[in-house]
Amino acid sequence: EEILSHPWVQEGGVAPDVPMESGVVARLQGFAALARIKEEAVDVIASFVTEKQLRGLRELFKFLDVDHTGTITVEQLSEVLRRKVAKLPHAEVQRLMLDMDVNGIIDYEDF
Repeated sequence: EEILSHPWVQEGGVAPDVPMESGVVARLQGFAALARIKEEAVDVIASFVTEKQLRGLRELFKFLDVDHTGTITVEQLSEVLRRKVAKLPHAEVQRLMLDMDVNGIIDYEDF
């Protein structure tokens, strides 16, 4: 219901009353299942991180979050890598970001 009321899928202000093809529904269900599996896998991996490693990750995040907003953008990561680490092409930094988070912004929890 929430998806159908979103302006992106509405036509003329009204969501169409047409059933989705079974293939679309199956793909959406598969995507949702993969997202849950990924979330569980990350939780399992995180449970093995020591307190010392966690402190190091916090410090690294703070270092990358140059504007202290609690998020890291492609531009920020690219700039820090260019100045401090290595000169990676912007496209490579974008690929790294997409590997980590689909929206191109990493918050501390995602990190």
